[in-house]
Amino acid sequence: SRAMSVRSRRQTLSNLYDLNSEALNTKRSTAGEREGKVTDEMCDKHSEIAKQLPFSNAPMSYWVHLGAPPPGPHAPLVSIRLALSDRCLAVDSKGIFHFFRWAWKPEFKDESSDEDEDDGYTSEETHLATEIDIFKDSGCFVAQRELFSFRTIPRLPFSSATRSATVCVSQTLFANRSLLLVLSDGDGRGALAMQLVDPVKGAIRGEVIVPAAHADRITAMKMDPIGTAAGQGGVGGELAIVGSADGSVSLWRFISSHFWPLRPRLRMMGHAGASVHAVAVSSSLGICASISSGRCCLFDIGNGAMVRNLS
Repeated sequence: SRAMSVRSRRQTLSNLYDLNSEALNTKRSTAGEREGKVTDEMCDKHSEIAKQLPFSNAPMSYWVHLGAPPPGPHAPLVSIRLALSDRCLAVDSKGIFHFFRWAWKPEFKDESSDEDEDDGYTSEETHLATEIDIFKDSGCFVAQRELFSFRTIPRLPFSSATRSATVCVSQTLFANRSLLLVLSDGDGRGALAMQLVDPVKGAIRGEVIVPAAHADRITAMKMDPIGTAAGQGGVGGELAIVGSADGSVSLWRFISSHFWPLRPRLRMMGHAGASVHAVAVSSSLGICASISSGRCCLFDIGNGAMVRNLS
């Protein structure tokens, strides 16, 4: 029956791994296959296993489009981060925070009603059809924009009318794993702004601006988790690299259980005063990079020494 075929196509994760290893072992085993002596039974077995392998023919999930609420005009989103299990924090080019909530809504079929229906197909044909669609999405995404009550609009402390906001959102949750750390340009003259944002309540829980972190405005920033947040040992937190229009780069270290730093851990030069356009940092590789219009510099995040200079 159809109910039996639906139950037979459901595989646990361990069974999928067993199928994967069985397919690989069968492919490597017999010398007859290497010599081209493949029987029809072997081909049928391999095709049946291939249909059950995970992500072999998995389709793209559904899209969800949420329009911006009135009134306008609105600005495009420049930074976005998923938080917790069902939250999303986004920042637009004007520095305003947007909060979203999403969930996956599965669609369950009534197997008891399918058991009574007879559509003229045999059990073998029904079993083959269900095997082909084993990884098809049965459901859809449900999302909504969270509009909280607030006295002032939650936003970055500084935004320019001529340039998009320079902002970066952490992957690590701070303050008992409930808040996101948001770094941005503090005043357009080199200050660094730090904010703790609650994605559940839609509120800013803390804000600090470090003045004169650079001699000119901040142009680029990037963050990377360290410690337990990156799957490694040690205290969890984030490494942040900040580039400026004065040609310098600073490295900041934020620990989730400590106070915010008021000065950078390292300060690096190498662009001869040219404005830094992009930065990157990798705690696992132990290096960071900064790019200007004509040069790319690689630095060691341990001591700030330049590893390589590419012109």
